Amino acid sequence: MLDPKKKRPPLTRAAAKKLTERARLDNIREAEKRKPAKPVPAAPELTEEEKAKRAEVAKRLRKLSKKRMRG
Repeated sequence: MLDPKKKRPPLTRAAAKKLTERARLDNIREAEKRKPAKPVPAAPELTEEEKAKRAEVAKRLRKLSKKRMRG
């Protein structure tokens, strides 16, 4: 058996490939076991009133940031 104090020899390309492939397959298997996520409901459409309100707020924020930039 290898002496635990000594470093392990570096992995060969083939060994590294096998390890990554095995890990990938394990991940796929785990994902299949898990339940599928519930679909997220779509956000409701904004009314014209709400859109106008948001535009107004955005305009005000832009104005403030311009003032801040000037000093």
